Amino acid sequence: MLSTLMRKMAASCRSRCTRMLKKLPDMSKGWWLIAALLYLLSARYQLFSLHCPFRMLTGYLCPGCGITTLFVRLSYGDFAGAYAANPVVVWLSPLIILLVLHQHNPKNWSFVPAKILTWFCVLVLCLWGIARNL
Repeated sequence: MLSTLMRKMAASCRSRCTRMLKKLPDMSKGWWLIAALLYLLSARYQLFSLHCPFRMLTGYLCPGCGITTLFVRLSYGDFAGAYAANPVVVWLSPLIILLVLHQHNPKNWSFVPAKILTWFCVLVLCLWGIARNL
């Protein structure tokens, strides 16, 4: 009886979540770019700041710590400061851009080995997360 009730609740939740997601705007039409620009402007002019939850919980730097600083430094044209903030993300940026292009239009970017690049980026970021905290 309890398992039947749990299944009904889970199905109801799934259908509600699906309806909510369908109401969201299509993020492929520039919304991501607008959100990124707003975040960059807010970080550059210190309108608000987001703190890394991983660092707050553990005290260790996550592989992504420094990305906001990286983008702010790039917006000032300070490439050395951007590199110092998170050098691994700077090196992985071309691969990440290729993955985004492949995701957006797989027919034109079919030569990109997306699965291999994805796992390579994940592996490098995991190793970077360990190495930067030693």
